[in-house]
Amino acid sequence: MILSTLLVQLSLILFEALSVTSMGDSMLGPGLWRVVSVGPCEQQLDMTLDVVRRKVNRTHDGFTAKLTTDEEIDDSFGLRVDICKHVDGGCKPYQVLADESLPRYVQKYAADNARDFLGAAGLDPPDFPIPKGEHVVKNYVFDYSELPEDGIYGEFGADAYIVKEEKDIACLHLDLEYKEKEEEDDDDEE
Repeated sequence: MILSTLLVQLSLILFEALSVTSMGDSMLGPGLWRVVSVGPCEQQLDMTLDVVRRKVNRTHDGFTAKLTTDEEIDDSFGLRVDICKHVDGGCKPYQVLADESLPRYVQKYAADNARDFLGAAGLDPPDFPIPKGEHVVKNYVFDYSELPEDGIYGEFGADAYIVKEEKDIACLHLDLEYKEKEEEDDDDEE
């Protein structure tokens, strides 16, 4: 569904914010983001998000997603992303990013992409609230090169939660990587 694909997008945007809030990290610089894997979180929650990722090329991934919800997704839903950084011995807690309003956060950080996602799910107008029911987005192509070029190098895990009244409603787990651009990556852009 749209929300699961939107959570992937929001998680990448949250990592953009992370690169700004962590400027003191010595491993900061230009590079490329990549979603390594995406899937359900370990715990079962009220709402299930199904996402399939397929590689299009080195700068683009395609996402197909589905969500069935019994209630309208409106301003009463929030967002929380628990981020860890993969190091020897596991994934060390790194940062928690949150907002009490999912629609407000989307509007602030991902308005254009959200309109694309919601439109791809057949919503007219492509905006919140998202009506209850089944929503599907097929083969949404995401261009990683549109993300900021500066970030923190490494591999990260993220559990992106949709929250309502302080209760986790839905969760999507992502493993992401931010690595230095290789010289051939720069040559490809010319």
